[in-house]
Amino acid sequence: MKESDIQNQILIELSKQGTVAFRINAGSFWAGEIMSNKDNMLLLKNPRKVQGAPEGTSDIIGITSIEITTEMVWRRVGVFTAIEVKSPERIRSLTRIIFLRICVIGERLQEWPVRRRMRLGS
Repeated sequence: MKESDIQNQILIELSKQGTVAFRINAGSFWAGEIMSNKDNMLLLKNPRKVQGAPEGTSDIIGITSIEITTEMVWRRVGVFTAIEVKSPERIRSLTRIIFLRICVIGERLQEWPVRRRMRLGS
């Protein structure tokens, strides 16, 4: 099963549970009017470089609604949701691991590489 098939199944299940989620592309790419697409060569008219989400961003991001307890005045809030999808033969990149650490434990991006280097050196 391809990662895109897995992602689509996850998006469907998330929507059934009330999570607003979408597939997001990370990194940069080129956009423009396609003039030619043959022999593994793409020719664009008016090309422009487009910056997607920061490198390392999870494949699927969104907001999951949760209900706050009585102590918190019965309000509903949205909780940021990030899901990384990999087929069994692929592994997560370092930038993805950093992104997920930021999401889960709130480490600031500029602090993590220093800690990582210290751990690797010890």
